[in-house]
Amino acid sequence: MNEELIGKAIRGRRDQVILATKFGVVGSCDPNGRRLDGRPSYVRSACEASLRRLGVDTIDIYYQHRLDPDTPIEETVGALSAWGLAQGDDIVAIFGTKKRTYFEENVAAVDLDFTPADLRRLDTAFPRNIASGQRYPETQMKNVAP
Repeated sequence: MNEELIGKAIRGRRDQVILATKFGVVGSCDPNGRRLDGRPSYVRSACEASLRRLGVDTIDIYYQHRLDPDTPIEETVGALSAWGLAQGDDIVAIFGTKKRTYFEENVAAVDLDFTPADLRRLDTAFPRNIASGQRYPETQMKNVAP
């Protein structure tokens, strides 16, 4: 419903706005009825549904609202990348940071070229699924969709 309202508000003025929307939380307004979905098939269908509700051909910023613990992040990001990267040379990943120096380090990463040996060393040092635990402290977890 919110996307439909936004679509009405920007109708005829699409070129004057930067449009962002998200995917990943599926279900009703009742927090107990919600579930998380990061499957590639859902990423695509959610994007198509957002485009339809917004009444637009493109979304400028499309991001995952909550991590789906049952879908490897590589699969979710992979679905965002077979379509996003094919749209042109002006497609970039957006990363979060709090300090300018970190921002500059992140931007500089575009110039890195990893060899297969580099990637193997990184995979060894940082195995997949090594992170564990809750994203937020227990007192805040009650406010996050399950």
